[in-house]
Amino acid sequence: MAGTAAAALALACQSSPPPPLGSLGNPVRADGFRGELEYLGRLRCRDGSTPQTQGLVQRHTGAGPLVEAFRVRCIYLNEEVVVHFDAHHPEHVETRAVPGFTLAENGVFPGFQQHR
Repeated sequence: MAGTAAAALALACQSSPPPPLGSLGNPVRADGFRGELEYLGRLRCRDGSTPQTQGLVQRHTGAGPLVEAFRVRCIYLNEEVVVHFDAHHPEHVETRAVPGFTLAENGVFPGFQQHR
């Protein structure tokens, strides 16, 4: 019986989808702070507009690597999310967008608003 429960638990763990990209459990991997800004500069809202980004709003240092978070707002859609980053991935360029957004091929990071 114990073997059956362990097998069921193992199967459930395998079939569980990963946390959404950009969440604390699955941060966007980036090449340092510059990589974070480059990613934010390529993000686009569902309507194609460039989101407004508010500076660093959280830092999580728990048991794992330092994870930083930025507030991202789609002004015309009245939507706001927090995107988490793990900046310890040299030369990595994320090609997937966080849920609810798309990624432009390239982009310039618009005015960075420092969080106070």
